[in-house]
Amino acid sequence: MDKDLYRAMNSQITREYQAFYLYTQMAFWLESQEYEGMARWFEKQAAEEMKHARKIAKHLIDRGEKVTLEAVERPTSSWPTPVELLNDAYNHEVSVTKTINGLIKMAQDKSDMAAVGMLFWFIDEQIEEEDQSMRFFELGKRLAQSTLGLYELDRDMGKRRDEELEGHGEKSN
Repeated sequence: MDKDLYRAMNSQITREYQAFYLYTQMAFWLESQEYEGMARWFEKQAAEEMKHARKIAKHLIDRGEKVTLEAVERPTSSWPTPVELLNDAYNHEVSVTKTINGLIKMAQDKSDMAAVGMLFWFIDEQIEEEDQSMRFFELGKRLAQSTLGLYELDRDMGKRRDEELEGHGEKSN
């Protein structure tokens, strides 16, 4: 495997763990603000980010590469409003999409079709991630006009089923 691509993919594992930390922190903050449903949704999102990290790590290991975890930064720990938190989540997903696109381009430039194939899974995943986070942010903005509206969003986000974590037909252990 090309060393630059290896380093970039290894760094993406850290970004996935960074997302885990961010979404876990968001869940804790939301829970402290009594938005239990939103907190539950972000807990599930955090678990999904761990699966993403594992998917990339497994690809590297299967190809004889060593996975080296990098330091993860402490995320923001509070937000002025739940809507601003939802905006941060959306912006985070947009940045992840850009990073994944860059990884795919690099893998294509290096003619590493195995990496391209594995990374293309993330394209569909990111479409879903951006769509969900954008919808919640936009809905949150509209509903923020009333406290009751945010609690309705909280209730709806709390209905996320565990199987929604599986993504694209994969089975959990």
